[in-house]
Amino acid sequence: MDALSSDEELLDFTSNQTRLVLNSSSDDELINIAPDPEAEQRQNNANNENTELTKYQKCFRRFTSHIGLFYAFISSVFFAITTIFVKMLTGKVNSAEILFWRFLFTVILIIPPLVYTRPVILVAKKQLFLLLLRTVAGATAIGLLYSACQMTAVGDANAIFFCNPIFTVIFACILLKEGCSIWDVLLCILSICGVFLVTRPPFIFHNKNKEEDSNKGQLLGSLLALSGALFAAITFITLRKIGKSVHYLTTVFYYALFTTILTAILISSLQWWTLPNCGR
Repeated sequence: MDALSSDEELLDFTSNQTRLVLNSSSDDELINIAPDPEAEQRQNNANNENTELTKYQKCFRRFTSHIGLFYAFISSVFFAITTIFVKMLTGKVNSAEILFWRFLFTVILIIPPLVYTRPVILVAKKQLFLLLLRTVAGATAIGLLYSACQMTAVGDANAIFFCNPIFTVIFACILLKEGCSIWDVLLCILSICGVFLVTRPPFIFHNKNKEEDSNKGQLLGSLLALSGALFAAITFITLRKIGKSVHYLTTVFYYALFTTILTAILISSLQWWTLPNCGR
């Protein structure tokens, strides 16, 4: 009997402990399930911040995806400004010497960014050949544009020169195997029409009020600008071929250095060095 009563007591004690555990776990679950207004508010604020951050990230990604177009626009603006100064130097300094001084100062100004970023300067032979080709094409393009600006109106020369996307599209399709949409073809046709309207060649537009020498200068300047556009397209294709294999600061450094050397040799051989009258 004593053993039986002790077993019953043990069973009762175990049952009571089990009830206590179940009750305590139920209470904990109820406590955990109970809503916390402050926690919900904090969660809502975090979700709103994440949503706003996502919007900013989307806008930033959209901008960075078209950052190349923005850089091209800024480059075109400053490039057009330089032609105004070239026009002001007409009859004082030839275009080859303008190229020399421009790229000499470019070499000097590019050194601090090179020292700060420390990109790879020494490149492979293939990249070196492409950089040299880019230098020759780019220097020729700018030299032809500067000569055109000194022979004709700056606006006309720039308008013709910046039709280089026509040649760029053609070369990209042939050499880089890039696609060409119907919109590209239509825009190229419109650009060609714009070139004819700017140049106004005598065999299409007969203007008796203009002198013959003026017509010849306008036509020669237009041909120089058009030739510059052709070489500029070769420059862009070469840069596309180089891609990201060479750092952009390294590309600018080689471009400026090679152009400075080549123009110095050209000017010295032709004895084109001049010293303009400063301040007069």
